[in-house]
Amino acid sequence: MIPYRMPHFEGFRTGESSRKPYPFPIEGVHHERGPQIERIVCLSDIHNDLVAARASLEQRGVVSHDGEWRHPVSLIITGDSIDKHDPDPEVLRYFAHLRKTAPPGYSVVMLAGNHEIDVLSRAADGEKVGLSEKKIEFLGSMDIVRKQGSVLYLHRYPSLGLVQSLWHQYRTQGGDPDTWDINRRFHEAVSVMRHLPEYSKAVFRECDDGGDGQALSGLSSEEYYRKYGSLIGRFLNEMGITTVIHGHKIQKEGGQKFEQYIPGIFMVNIDAGISSGKNPEHRHRIGSIEIAPVSDGGIEITCAYRPGIKSGQGDVRIRKTTVH
Repeated sequence: MIPYRMPHFEGFRTGESSRKPYPFPIEGVHHERGPQIERIVCLSDIHNDLVAARASLEQRGVVSHDGEWRHPVSLIITGDSIDKHDPDPEVLRYFAHLRKTAPPGYSVVMLAGNHEIDVLSRAADGEKVGLSEKKIEFLGSMDIVRKQGSVLYLHRYPSLGLVQSLWHQYRTQGGDPDTWDINRRFHEAVSVMRHLPEYSKAVFRECDDGGDGQALSGLSSEEYYRKYGSLIGRFLNEMGITTVIHGHKIQKEGGQKFEQYIPGIFMVNIDAGISSGKNPEHRHRIGSIEIAPVSDGGIEITCAYRPGIKSGQGDVRIRKTTVH
């Protein structure tokens, strides 16, 4: 039997006002924020560039050059670790090694971006994608979204339809993202894609949120959040979320300009264009974000960026922001 279908993410049509009534009675619903992880380091949009990824992790003191863990940390990769046109199994092997060797108090969370989902969709069609069955299974072990403490991690821009769906799952299924339909159904779709390819591809399309054009109703990101940001912020606040961290669109030094449109939410882009193929200089960059708790219950976000991994290619630029 095919599992039930998750509601489509984009529940609001282009042209609808953010002043429309909420689809759920969110007034009166209250959830305490979960405890913060002591230290989280994030990378995104590696696109096969293992040199840049390793250099970025070394710069934050997470692992040594040989891949040995140094300090307790939760490592989160927010999607596009591989390139969809020519996925490098060495990248997946490296992060699988880190996940396997993580001591107690350490963890590795891998999120699927549009490149991982594209590879899975083509594999479901029977195409040769350059990855073994074991590596395909590793892609399928990734999550689509993650909530840790007051931070939501995902790959793409959070759309209203996606946030609405996540809010409903949070309200009905609790705060553990492992139980959320969006993650559970993604894992299921990978496990059955050889037998039910059309079903799996349909789930993959849902998890990819339809691509930027559909997810943001054909609007630019600034237009979209100016229009729907108030409602998006309300759903996120009800989930105890103060910060959204995502990749997908290059912004070298982190941070974004949507705070004025999304009340109570600080949204950070972690795609620093570290992969050599995503920047015109074709050199490996350093780029990461670190999240750590502060004494008043908030979090401090540190964005690190350098145009090249060698010391002669400019200093590492550090920008810190505290979110309460």
